[in-house]
Amino acid sequence: MGSFRSSAPDLNHKDGFLQDFMTGGKQYRRKSGTIQRCAFGEGCRKVVTSKNMGSVSIPRPSDFCEIRSPNGGWWDCCARHQCDADGCYAPRKYNIQKGRHFNYCPKHKCVRETCERSHPSWQLYCTTHMCTKPDCSVIVEGDEKLCARHMKCAQKTCTSNRIRKDGEYQQFCARHSACTSSQCTRDKKPGSEFCNLHTCPMSDCTKRCMGDTFYCTDHICELDMCRNPRTFYLESSNVMLTRYCPIRTSPITNTEPQWEQN
Repeated sequence: MGSFRSSAPDLNHKDGFLQDFMTGGKQYRRKSGTIQRCAFGEGCRKVVTSKNMGSVSIPRPSDFCEIRSPNGGWWDCCARHQCDADGCYAPRKYNIQKGRHFNYCPKHKCVRETCERSHPSWQLYCTTHMCTKPDCSVIVEGDEKLCARHMKCAQKTCTSNRIRKDGEYQQFCARHSACTSSQCTRDKKPGSEFCNLHTCPMSDCTKRCMGDTFYCTDHICELDMCRNPRTFYLESSNVMLTRYCPIRTSPITNTEPQWEQN
């Protein structure tokens, strides 16, 4: 806030100054840095009353006294109570919770009740309380960075909010971000319903490992008690998957276990 902002009228302290004021006599303004009192400077002798009581049962300090200017409005307040927005001389909004004034008047202050910041002219809240998603300017709740719509879990039909990890929003809520394998609390592998430990490690596979093995039913050897992955082979430039692992697969047929041919 500049030090040369105009403020309250420079009232004449000689006899009759109040009469001149009430009849609409010319008032002069002076540098706000010289004024430290109510809107009427040293000429004000009225008791300061509260206009921000709301549900508060006891009086609170106000910006102005009970005297009004000739045009029915309030005079500019002192430098201490002026709005910090450029070109605005309206009184700062009073913060009932903290017992002091905000830096801005109600018109220029962010609509979030406890926020100290001003807002752009095209919206009623500051950029800190605006959704960070591109092309979205919706107000957010609390200390969130996303609006209610962008906070929703990526799982279809889920109405829960995403979780935050290390300050970053995850794709899913707490229920849908954890591995769905029984009693597992690890984070899901991207694109899978399971964590890295419970997801089949074969390329592009997102299925759950079979039992306590490392592979899913599509990639584990079909022979009972065998825990090895199936064999791949080329056929007419196509990658084919056998039913058995390299140990059990015949090098000729690629389909029958060697021990069954003996």
